[in-house]
Amino acid sequence: MEEIHYISANAEMKNVTENKSLKAENPDFCNSEIHDPKDQENIKENKENKEMTTITVNVTGMMCGHCEARVKKALEAVSGVSEAVVSHENGTAVVTLTQEVSDDVLKKAVEDQDYKVTGITA
Repeated sequence: MEEIHYISANAEMKNVTENKSLKAENPDFCNSEIHDPKDQENIKENKENKEMTTITVNVTGMMCGHCEARVKKALEAVSGVSEAVVSHENGTAVVTLTQEVSDDVLKKAVEDQDYKVTGITA
């Protein structure tokens, strides 16, 4: 068995001993480089279990980048929100959800920062 190097999903360099049967046991195994089978399993599981939904929250009262940052931070603190792209110029926050989140929860997160939500659309 020969020693090889690879980068795992957490980007740490590791040494492993090549298992010649690894590719045969895992049909999803990438042929171009060696990955930790556990990382491959986690990647596949995340793709299958994470249905992303994008919604737009219309927000008034934002005047600058600082306002955007406050709204972004508030929305991304909500469980189920993976990302919020906020624009004070457009008066919107485009929110990516990994699970169902009620409009009321999103509205409260924004309005707790002293901005007004005028609508939420899918």
